[in-house]
Amino acid sequence: MTRGNEQLNPGSTGHRPVPRGYQPLGMAETREFIRASVVEGEHLVVPSGQWPDGTGRWPVLHAPGPACLAILACLLAFASPVFAASVGELVDDRLAVERVYYAKQTGQKPPFEVAVTRSVIERRVQQELLKERVLKNVYRLEITPKLVAEEVARIERSTMAGDMLAQIKLSLGNNAERFARSVAKPLVVDRVLRSRFEADAAQQAGQRQAAESLRGQLLAAKAEDRAALLKSRTDVREVKWQLGAKPKTAELASARPALGTGLPQQYFSDLHADMQKVLDAQLRQPGDVSAVFGSDQSFTLYVATSRTAEGLTAQAVEIGRLSFEDWLTAQARTNP
Repeated sequence: MTRGNEQLNPGSTGHRPVPRGYQPLGMAETREFIRASVVEGEHLVVPSGQWPDGTGRWPVLHAPGPACLAILACLLAFASPVFAASVGELVDDRLAVERVYYAKQTGQKPPFEVAVTRSVIERRVQQELLKERVLKNVYRLEITPKLVAEEVARIERSTMAGDMLAQIKLSLGNNAERFARSVAKPLVVDRVLRSRFEADAAQQAGQRQAAESLRGQLLAAKAEDRAALLKSRTDVREVKWQLGAKPKTAELASARPALGTGLPQQYFSDLHADMQKVLDAQLRQPGDVSAVFGSDQSFTLYVATSRTAEGLTAQAVEIGRLSFEDWLTAQARTNP
């Protein structure tokens, strides 16, 4: 513990799938190296299995052993507070990294200073510093030098762009501390913060409550009036399920629908078994309301509009989960 904050040590975070996003201005051949592109202000799309852990199919590039890793961690810890640097220094380092990316792009392009302005880089750096403050203030976690050293080792071990990595290090004066603070540490902070947010049910309490509140309103209304309550909403869609066993021919058609046939039919039997049981019991006639179902994307409830022996039709109300980006924007007001 450090001043009431938990020290996050190696092995305690795990890895999560990389968010989809955009690579820096056409850098398809080097996109696997670093996630946090500031040119587009998003996350890079990286080859499956190569980030964050790699697959072992690629040559190992400068992978430090335990002794080297311990030395690097000690050097980074000696530079504490962890990678202390002014915003201006961090911006300078990120500009140097982006300049390496930009130089590799082919075709006509404006000067680097025009395409990647200092103000854009500064906003990205401020965003990274915000994530670090939120991780500390909300989840009482601090990233240790040892964890950053392991991230550096992971980058060197798993990258497929060895030349690019060498050029980025050279742009930072081959300074291990500058590379760690401007490249490795932001990746660790982002990964840990996203993981904590996604595992924190309390952050989605408002969205779930909205869904439960709507369900209460629907149940309080007469069955014939419930459809009218949904007419003005923009988060409603119609779903149709075929009841009964799914024929083999339908399985083949859903795997590869014929050209011009539109979306394949949805079969009730394709739903999770527990969801089937609940919907089958609750949606018996028009106006019936289901329980609220939670998924990675939304909180959903269903209002039956018709049911026959062959099929079930319902209005699905999907209240989207609070996204990480929206949550972080809100955190900026309380973590200045």
